[in-house]
Amino acid sequence: MAETIPRPTYFPYFYNFTAGTSATEIELPSKTRTITIGSASAALYVAINGATDGGAMPSHRAFVPSGNYISFKLGRNKEKPRSIYVSGQAGSAAVSVILEEE
Repeated sequence: MAETIPRPTYFPYFYNFTAGTSATEIELPSKTRTITIGSASAALYVAINGATDGGAMPSHRAFVPSGNYISFKLGRNKEKPRSIYVSGQAGSAAVSVILEEE
């Protein structure tokens, strides 16, 4: 099920949710320029291209080891993704998201 992050009134903005092993879509606020994703206790997969909400994670994905974060600088204008997808590698995962502006 998609996670819609409320429009931040300030940056950085912190958001947490639980993801399962299927892709969870994170709909990104328009002013987001950098997104950082991680989990203190679970390894994650992260994808932008080829994923759909509730589907299997695609083979073109990044991995985030447990206890770590990964950051992405997002494109601008037409090159900027509207969503990013996250799943636990093996079961549910408490996901931490940090959004940053320019």
